[in-house]
Amino acid sequence: MALKLFIKPFKKSFPRKFLHTLSVCFFIFFAILPSIFVITYVPLNWNLIYEKLFLIPENIGLALDSLKISLVLSLIVAFIDILVGVPLGFYVARGGKTSYIIDTLIEIPIVTPTSALGFSVALLWPTILQFSIQ
Repeated sequence: MALKLFIKPFKKSFPRKFLHTLSVCFFIFFAILPSIFVITYVPLNWNLIYEKLFLIPENIGLALDSLKISLVLSLIVAFIDILVGVPLGFYVARGGKTSYIIDTLIEIPIVTPTSALGFSVALLWPTILQFSIQ
């Protein structure tokens, strides 16, 4: 319903094609390219990763601290998602007056690529752990 309200002004051919092209470019730039980078970077630079991570004892501790933070963060987010998501799901399923607006607001984080979140966390964690990525 909300998607129809958003696309309705774009009935003409050029704006609609531009919107589709823009969304595909956004997806490629924020979801596909970071994934390809990570998948190719690790095998190609394994010697450097091994040297910096496993041969320096302080970095092993930092890596384990990062994994602990990641686990705690994921558990907190899962708890909040269940706590907030179940009542919102019931409200949207019943079709309240503003359910289409809430449905749209719920779908925004779903379509935001997780790589953007991973990139922001990667920028934040070194400052929390007093560690510089170089």
